[in-house]
Amino acid sequence: MKSLQIILMGWEYDRILYGIKQRPPNKVIFISSDPEKTPDKNWGQSSTALSEKIGESIKSLIDYEIVFFKYHELDDCMEKTTLMLEKACKEYDNIEVNVSAGTTLLKMAFMLASQYYPIKLFYVIPAQYTHPCEIITTGARGLVELPSINLSKLALPKKKQGEIFILIGKDKKSFTTITKEYAKQKEIRLNADKTRTLKSWLFYHLKKLEQQNLIEMKIEKKELFLSLTQTGKFIKLVLEHKKKENEQQTKLKIKKKNNINSYA
Repeated sequence: MKSLQIILMGWEYDRILYGIKQRPPNKVIFISSDPEKTPDKNWGQSSTALSEKIGESIKSLIDYEIVFFKYHELDDCMEKTTLMLEKACKEYDNIEVNVSAGTTLLKMAFMLASQYYPIKLFYVIPAQYTHPCEIITTGARGLVELPSINLSKLALPKKKQGEIFILIGKDKKSFTTITKEYAKQKEIRLNADKTRTLKSWLFYHLKKLEQQNLIEMKIEKKELFLSLTQTGKFIKLVLEHKKKENEQQTKLKIKKKNNINSYA
């Protein structure tokens, strides 16, 4: 069984090594704060230096890689988390994530991801804090597996709702714009009656998406606008990655079929 351990880096040493020793993987990915794209360069430099130090100490037995995230930007954390896990799930049978360090935004991204990807989260309990008012710890006295519930079949929008959901981009859009874009996508020629019918149908499904906390609906200057919630942004990333993967698999199947036919 091929295993991967993803580690959210901070300034702590003992709890990181403890997690690796207790759950030895084939490869470790250290997620560090990007020193060039962080409001606190000390954080990025320190977490990267510590990643390199631990990586060098384990490289004779375990492969390692350092990946940079923008620790204080939720959108960046979510996007890079989904990209990493889409790739990792194809390469590894077991994926575990040490969430003992890292920023709250980074932890939230992986906790959200654990509901849609087959990953396990764990937290290492420190032996003691170096000072009552500091976050730095020494030692480790145990490992706790964190619960996660796979909500992918429940939370991912169904086919029709998924098509509507994808039309809502990062920026808010008016209901009228969504209606026109959906009609164009489905090659529907709109007139007054068809527009009313389509808007009624779309509104029904948009309300369902709102109830799932995937979108927000607001009226501004007598016009209805739609935008993604933070959960919606994450789900959109998941759907887009899965769509790309399906398209790539389809292309490979066509290419394989054409190659077989050329020799027939």
